[in-house]
Amino acid sequence: MKHKKAQIAIFVLMGLILLIAFSFFFYIRSENISPEIEKATELSFEFSPVKNYIETCLENELDEILHTISVQGGYLYNPKRELMYNLNALNETLQAPYYIYDNQFIAISLEDLENEISSGLKYSIYICTENITVFPYMDIQVSNGNSGVQTIVNKDSVNALITLPTTVKIDNTIKNIDKFRISKNSNLYKLYETAINISKEQYQIGKKICLTCLAEIANKRNISINTQEFEDEDSYIIVYYLENLDPNDENLIFQFAHKFRFENSSILPTIKEIDELETVIGYGFSYSINAIGNDLIFFDDTDLFNIDNKSGLIEFTPKYDDLGKHLITITVKDKDNKTNEEVFRLNIKGFGYKPTIEYPGYLEAYVEKFFSYKVDASSPDDNELFFIDDSDLFNIDIKSGFISFIPQASQIGVHNFNITAIDENGNYDLKEFTLIINDQDV
Repeated sequence: MKHKKAQIAIFVLMGLILLIAFSFFFYIRSENISPEIEKATELSFEFSPVKNYIETCLENELDEILHTISVQGGYLYNPKRELMYNLNALNETLQAPYYIYDNQFIAISLEDLENEISSGLKYSIYICTENITVFPYMDIQVSNGNSGVQTIVNKDSVNALITLPTTVKIDNTIKNIDKFRISKNSNLYKLYETAINISKEQYQIGKKICLTCLAEIANKRNISINTQEFEDEDSYIIVYYLENLDPNDENLIFQFAHKFRFENSSILPTIKEIDELETVIGYGFSYSINAIGNDLIFFDDTDLFNIDNKSGLIEFTPKYDDLGKHLITITVKDKDNKTNEEVFRLNIKGFGYKPTIEYPGYLEAYVEKFFSYKVDASSPDDNELFFIDDSDLFNIDIKSGFISFIPQASQIGVHNFNITAIDENGNYDLKEFTLIINDQDV
């Protein structure tokens, strides 16, 4: 009997130990996930509109802050080093923070980027609470002086915890609201991470510019990359624009810049990568080669055009004989005779193939006798043909190509004239004909 009591006592003791252990576990767990619990806790019906109003206002403010943060490369306010520049298409001054400056890596950290967002939201608190008059039946007191913001930028969202002591009084009931949480789906982290990886890769490469290498980093993340180059006497600058290609994400453009200083003319001139270009015969073609370097001179290896040696401008009008794809090499040389080159493909298109007129040999006609001849022409694309002539003897039928007239005695002799067959796309063939008009056939 005593043995059984001892067993029961042991079981009771073990049960108490397990109860205490589980209680401690759930206490620790509740402390770790308290933000989620608090977020899920709902206010009573009459007080929740105040919390919802402030959080909705702050989320709208967050959306504007993220667009500004992104286009200014992670900064809401002025960075330590930035490029101020204008584009011809815009009347405003743009600013891009340097991530590489004079060959030093100075990109903003993720923590500082989060602090920039927090600073913006702290200012937004005043906007969202300055005059809360939408609830006239409530007495709302907000302690802005004791407010604080903590921002976390995650891979697919931006979340913020706002501490804002707020007292709401309805009749004789008072409620204190201290915590506000906002969240927005965003690809800001993806753009920032890509900008950092591009900058680190460029920093590892050094002064050599490899735009194709950097583009590969962006393409792997489904991000488009565009650049704008600037140059002065002793340095050159590249501004990068990143944009997510996923149409379901918000339209953020992330901008940052790299500045490199020329030292002892050790940097090779660089030509920005040229994608395959297209043009059409008969239409003027113009393209400006984008290159970086000092006192550059441009050369080409094609008979299609002559590039402007100083500006790198290509201008010409392709002819019918230029149809097809052409592989072209552009070479650039700087003042120290250092060279670089870029190879690209130029595809010259037409509107189909030109028609063909068959040459009939010499034609003969006789005075006062009806003469007729149908021009034999065909289109490889089976397009409808139209005919014109430059003869004073007759007027060719524009649609059928049929020539008919009665020669007169004054027209005796040898006559040369041109017949042109034109298709609906403007492709044409021209042939010279010879017609001998004889006296009456006896």
